[in-house]
Amino acid sequence: MHAQPKRRASPDVGGTHTESHAMEPCLLTQAEVAASPNWCVDAQQAHGGEICYREIPAEDGGPGDQYCYSLNCCHNSRDAVSVVSADSPGSNACCETNRLAVPEHVWEDVLPEFLDDPWRVGRDILGL
Repeated sequence: MHAQPKRRASPDVGGTHTESHAMEPCLLTQAEVAASPNWCVDAQQAHGGEICYREIPAEDGGPGDQYCYSLNCCHNSRDAVSVVSADSPGSNACCETNRLAVPEHVWEDVLPEFLDDPWRVGRDILGL
């Protein structure tokens, strides 16, 4: 009888898109995130082949994590200003967008990444 390989607690850091800041590992598996009432499916899905989920913030405009999963890897992109509505349903439902938070999210989270590498951010936005 062969011993079963040990199952890792979380996928490797990495994915199909990169960030100018160091990527952080995901602390939860995709199944845990999908079943959690505190996470929703990212309505944008603009990350080239990854399936992304966003943490539902405690209040509109608050911070939140974004976990993006691809085959055997996952990474966390933390947003200082989340675009997810605090009223979003969780448990694998689509996130509701807090449109009032979009300008501040762009200013705080997207623009610094864009200024670092506009081509990379453009590819992410277009899902390439």
